[in-house]
Amino acid sequence: AVSIDDENRDKSKSYALHNLPPIGTIIKITNPMTNRSIFAKVVGKYTENATTKDVIIVINRAVSDSLGPLDKRFLVNITYGLPNTAASRE
Repeated sequence: AVSIDDENRDKSKSYALHNLPPIGTIIKITNPMTNRSIFAKVVGKYTENATTKDVIIVINRAVSDSLGPLDKRFLVNITYGLPNTAASRE
């Protein structure tokens, strides 16, 4: 993961950029070094550049602060499921 500061978003909200799950998906992000976890909402996809090279998720400062990493780039475990789009019909 890599954390970024985004001046355009609410700094108190937990959000992430990820290229696989649909926007709106809630992802559980865990820092295995601190054993801290937090849930974050996917609000978009990220473009690969020097900052995001070789990362799987980009998180905002609120998520990073909750996970307690030592560096701006760090190892995380992520878990998510796809939303149930089919309503059950009887």
